[in-house]
Amino acid sequence: MSGKRITVGRILILMAISIQIIVTAFIILDFVSSVFGLRAAPTSWEFRELLEIAAPVGLLIGTTIGIAAVTRILGTVRKTQDDLRVASGEFQKIAEEKFAQWSLTKSEKDVALFILKGLSNQEISVTLNKSEGTVKAQCASVFRKSGVNSRAQLMSIFLDVLVEGPLLPNIAESRADMVEPA
Repeated sequence: MSGKRITVGRILILMAISIQIIVTAFIILDFVSSVFGLRAAPTSWEFRELLEIAAPVGLLIGTTIGIAAVTRILGTVRKTQDDLRVASGEFQKIAEEKFAQWSLTKSEKDVALFILKGLSNQEISVTLNKSEGTVKAQCASVFRKSGVNSRAQLMSIFLDVLVEGPLLPNIAESRADMVEPA
């Protein structure tokens, strides 16, 4: 099998879909044949009873699978939101630590945060109600104190800190796999 494993969940889904398709097809064909008088032989009561039992069973299985899928998706969404909140909080802590390390003033911190958010000098000046010249001077001060020459370099400092976590071991492992033995 290439890539896909057959699981109990997939088997149940296929069973529910199959039952629902068969029952639906029979009900539609039975209705059409009754309306247009196309029925060659009457359907046995045993077969009809079997389909009448299979219909709610298929619906029950489908509904159960649907509820389980929605529950799993909602759990994943909650976990992702929690992870995002943690990452956001960690980013704020990292930023505060760096700003303290660089001895930025309150105004420089505000400007630095807006730089990290991707705002231009003009957008920062409007947001902070400062002249564009003041914002430019504060940007230069932030760059000087942080030891960078541009917005991209300032952002890369924070990206390096954030990416330093779980991605690096995976990258190192994948690079080790790519290196051929001599």
